[in-house]
Amino acid sequence: MPLLSVVREKGVTKRNTLDREENHNYIPDDLSNYKVVREGQLAMNKMKAWQGSYGISKYDGIVSPAYFVFDINGVEKRFFSIAIRSKAYIPFFTQASDGIRVGQWDLSLDRMKEIPFTIPPPEEQLSIARFLDHKTALIDRYIRQKKRMIALLEEQKRVIIDEAVTGKIDVRTGKPYPKYKDSGVEWLGMVPEGWAITPLARLIIKIDQGWSPSASEGPLQSGQWAVCSLSAIKHGKFDPEAIKPIPSLLYDLSRIELHDNDFLLTRANTRNLVGDVCIVANVRPKSIISDLIYRFQLDKTAVFSGFLLFQMLSPYGRQQIEVDARGSSSTMPKISQGHIKRWQVILPGFHEQESISKYLKRTIGRIDNTIGHNTRQIVLTSEYRSRLISEVVTGKLDVRAAAADLLDFEATIDDAPDEALDEDEAELEEAEE
Repeated sequence: MPLLSVVREKGVTKRNTLDREENHNYIPDDLSNYKVVREGQLAMNKMKAWQGSYGISKYDGIVSPAYFVFDINGVEKRFFSIAIRSKAYIPFFTQASDGIRVGQWDLSLDRMKEIPFTIPPPEEQLSIARFLDHKTALIDRYIRQKKRMIALLEEQKRVIIDEAVTGKIDVRTGKPYPKYKDSGVEWLGMVPEGWAITPLARLIIKIDQGWSPSASEGPLQSGQWAVCSLSAIKHGKFDPEAIKPIPSLLYDLSRIELHDNDFLLTRANTRNLVGDVCIVANVRPKSIISDLIYRFQLDKTAVFSGFLLFQMLSPYGRQQIEVDARGSSSTMPKISQGHIKRWQVILPGFHEQESISKYLKRTIGRIDNTIGHNTRQIVLTSEYRSRLISEVVTGKLDVRAAAADLLDFEATIDDAPDEALDEDEAELEEAEE
C-alpha cells in the first residue's frame, strides 16, 4: 500500500519515496508495524496535532505507527474535514497536548475526546461544505496565480542578472556589445571583447571563517555579543535581525566582528542556499559571523563588490557553486576555500562593473518590490481564507442561501475560463484590502 504522510498545510498526502528533498525522515525497510488508513478515516500525527497535522484521508495507505487513526461517525465527512482543520479547532489540540520537548508534544487521547465540536443539522453540513468548496477553490486559484506571477518575476530577475554580468547585453544601450571573443569556458561561450576571466583567488586578499559559540535564548541585552546565523543571508540580501545572543566570553571577538559592506558567503547550507552571498548593511554592533559563513576581504581596486555579488547570484555563478557543493552526500553540502579560489569570474573594467551593479540594484529592486507586493497579497488572502472557514463552520456566518445557488457546482475551478471568475476575484481583492 502507498506510504502516506500528514502535512500541516495539506492534510493527508501520498509520500514520494523517490524524492530525497521530501524524505528527510527515515523510512525503515520493514513497514509491517505501520498502520493501515482507509479512505474517509482521520489520520493524525499525535506529536504534531497541536500544529494541525491531521486530516481525512482520500486514499487507502499506511502511516507511521506513531500516528492515530480514527473512524468518523455522526457527521458528514467533508464538513468535518474542513471544520476540524480550521483555526477554530486547532488551538484545542494544543491544549490537549503536552510534553517536555517543545515542538514534539504528545496528544492526550482522553483530553482530545473532550474537545467541543459544533455540529449543524445534516442538510446544513452539506450546504457549508458546498459553499466552502466553492469559495476556497476560488481563493486557492487566486493564490496560485499570485505564486505563478512571483515565479515569473524570479525568472525575469535571473535572466536580467545573467545577461548583464556575462556581457550578453550592454546595460548602457540595452543591446549586445559590438564585439565578442571566445571565453575559453565551454559552457559559457562568448564574452565581450575587453572583458577578462580570472580566478576568484586573484580578487580576494583574505577569507575569514566565523565561529559558532552556544547561543542563548531570550532577548539581546545591551552591549551583549551576538552571532549572525545562516538565515542572515537570504538570496543576496542581509538580514540584521537574524542574530542570536551569545553568553559572556573571555575571547577577543573583534577579528570576526561584522561591519557594513562586508562580503559574506554561506559555506554550508541546503542545496539551493549553499554559496548564497550578501553585502552587510545596517549591522548591529558586536555581531560576529558563524562558522558556517565566510567573509571575503576583496581587492577593491580590481573588483566592485556589488558586481561580484550579482555574478555569484547569476546562473553562471550558481553553476560553479553547485558543482562544487554536489560532492557532499549529507543534507547540508559544504564549500571549501579551495573551491572558492578556483571559481572563474568574468570581469569588465572596474567602472563598468560599478555601472552594471548600480543598474541591477535599481532594476532588481523594482522587481523585488513587485514580488513583495504579491507576497503580501498571498498572506492577506490566506488569512481571509482561514477566517472565512472558521466563521462558517462555527455558525457565525449563515451560508445556506449562498450554497443553494451552488447546487450544480463541481470543484473544477481550474477548468473554468478566467472571465467567469472575475466577479469572485474582485470580491477577493476587496476582502484583501
